[in-house]
Amino acid sequence: MKGSVDVLISTQANAFQDNHTLLKALEHLNKQIVERGVKKPVLWLTDGQSARFNLKVLDFAAGNGLEEFVYPPHTTTAHALLDRVFHMWHTTYSKCVEAWGKANPGKQVTKAVFAAEFKNPH
Repeated sequence: MKGSVDVLISTQANAFQDNHTLLKALEHLNKQIVERGVKKPVLWLTDGQSARFNLKVLDFAAGNGLEEFVYPPHTTTAHALLDRVFHMWHTTYSKCVEAWGKANPGKQVTKAVFAAEFKNPH
């Protein structure tokens, strides 16, 4: 499909990404990098969560031109500028859903409702 985006969504039992889901995500990322003809090495910016130091993950990254840069402890938010954008997005989304839910008790927010509500934030 023209203009489609190839995404990978993974879940895990706990709040932290484990080495298995991270490895799958890196494999998917590498596939996208290769398909798009991105020149390697590619810099991979990440926090110091333990899955990033798994030997299989590190071997895959090194073998595929993914250069890992680990943020120093307790500095992720200073380096991850998208956190600020996503924080604003989540805040706006929460306000939209709350306002819509009050006006439509018992109904579920669908994709269509979300799109209509989110383009006109409350």
